[in-house]
Amino acid sequence: MISFVRGQLVDKFPTHAIIESNGIGLEILIPVSTFEKIGEPNESITLLTYLHVREDALTLFGFATSDERELFKSLLSVSGIGPRLALGILSGASVEHIYRNIADGNESNLVQIKGLGRKTAQRLILDLKDRAVDKIKTTAPGAQSLAPLTGEKAEQGVLAMMSLGYSKKEAENAIARALTKAGEHVVVEELIRIALSGE
Repeated sequence: MISFVRGQLVDKFPTHAIIESNGIGLEILIPVSTFEKIGEPNESITLLTYLHVREDALTLFGFATSDERELFKSLLSVSGIGPRLALGILSGASVEHIYRNIADGNESNLVQIKGLGRKTAQRLILDLKDRAVDKIKTTAPGAQSLAPLTGEKAEQGVLAMMSLGYSKKEAENAIARALTKAGEHVVVEELIRIALSGE
């Protein structure tokens, strides 16, 4: 088990980060929430990690906080949720909001997440409701620093949506609607959440 990776951030995208550690460049898949928290290229960072092992692949997932990693691992314990879908769920809402939707049994909000069907959402609520009720008492929403919107952020939003299974046209339309709703001062993380929720 690789518990964490510490090194220099080479590059970051809404879906993954590249970290150089001891001369090795590691590509680590991340949720959008982590993307907003890990700083800029050339900075020294630490990501908490989870190594997913399959017969044909080893995939490293990274998280800025222990709450994100804990929720990711909890999601993997639910039948029908694999690591890619778990990452998509974390990218679609804050840790607190996910726990709150589960604790409240808010199935309609959960099924708005790309790839999460009604039956899987029902299993998610059934399996994790007790844990979610406990967690919403202690988990605070992550702070978001507002930044002016740029063309690069819109491009990153489209890239993230496409990585979650949307076509380029669907992604562009969803991000365009989200931009209209969010206004010019929005962080990428929130932009993608609005696009995923379809609000």
